[in-house]
Amino acid sequence: MSLQAVVGPMFAGKTSSVVRKYTANTKLGRSVVIVKPSFDNRYAEDHVVTHDGLVAPAIKVRSVADIDRTQSVYIFDEIQFFDEPMFSGDVVALIMDLRGRGCTIFVHGLDLDWKGDPFPVTSRIVNIADSTLYLTAQCAVAGCQRCADRTYLKTSCRDGTGAIRLGGHQEYEARCTRHWQDEGAAGAVSVAAA
Repeated sequence: MSLQAVVGPMFAGKTSSVVRKYTANTKLGRSVVIVKPSFDNRYAEDHVVTHDGLVAPAIKVRSVADIDRTQSVYIFDEIQFFDEPMFSGDVVALIMDLRGRGCTIFVHGLDLDWKGDPFPVTSRIVNIADSTLYLTAQCAVAGCQRCADRTYLKTSCRDGTGAIRLGGHQEYEARCTRHWQDEGAAGAVSVAAA
């Protein structure tokens, strides 16, 4: 039994890790389910799809009650969205219950929103995880070779609504701390990265 958190900015390979873990555990003959929030319908309703096209089957859920408790391995994608108003119930309590039953749980998601604020659900998971893997991307600023640990919302996408916005390359970039601070969060509205 174990709980691993895999966190980082957008384009760091978190959903690719979901697909790899699903494939590896399925090959070992384990009963595996990928759980994703119903809010995330960017690429497919009943699959997780990476930004570069890798695919694995998934169930989408709106509440704790939607999650089957009979599997041996649970893989959560986009854990930051397992919170109100997109999700009903305490997913952290559910995950602790599953771990107590001897299940293996992998949780993937953004640790910080585009303003640099922690996502509450992700923070709670990291605090109880047996291990945490922090992934990085490469800074999207031309000529920069630094590791990107931040998600940057492009200025042209800031609409001031304060709504959570799903997105991809058109809306977001991975940036190193220096380039995120240079053009990033100061005075920004509250829009969460996906």
